[in-house]
Amino acid sequence: MALEILVTLLLAGANTQVALVGPDVPFTVRIVDDQDLVPAAGRGRMRIEANRIWSRYGVELQWSSPSSRDARPAQMTVLLQGTRDGGPLGRVERVGDLLRRQIVVSDGALTALLHGAGVYGDDPLWVELYARMFGRVVSHELGHLLLNSAAHSPMGLMRALFACRDVKSVSDDRFSLTDGDVERLRVMIRTSGTWAMNDPRR
Repeated sequence: MALEILVTLLLAGANTQVALVGPDVPFTVRIVDDQDLVPAAGRGRMRIEANRIWSRYGVELQWSSPSSRDARPAQMTVLLQGTRDGGPLGRVERVGDLLRRQIVVSDGALTALLHGAGVYGDDPLWVELYARMFGRVVSHELGHLLLNSAAHSPMGLMRALFACRDVKSVSDDRFSLTDGDVERLRVMIRTSGTWAMNDPRR
């Protein structure tokens, strides 16, 4: 089903104009939100957090549903899904040496992280903190796609592990790109035609 959605999105966007990226034009990523893990009351909070993290680097996120016929131009389209299975907080699907433009976030792992921080479902802040961490996990996985790399950085947004203290953290440093990541992102945006690894048809 996920592959069918990706192919449909690719074909639907085949005749849309691709926006130019420059100093005054952000690199646009369309995220097709096909997950039902984040409660409706927290969905806006999740999106705000992801937008906040990436906007400082000139990346604009556009959110839509699988049924949306949004034809706004975007340089990349990513499918966002959730799973109630265990496993890592999030992942980008790999097909051989390729990265598929599909992000999967684990409810089980995210819930365990919040529990480790002392936040449970009956906490008044549960929806807020769950949604914010969900947005941070999405931002990390999107980083793998935008940087065209499965590698991790020693610190910041692209570090390998998120800790319990990240649940309540308001520190931008913990969710920022390193200088090396920023430089790689600039190169990737300048040469955006080189995203061969991220072919959504694969």
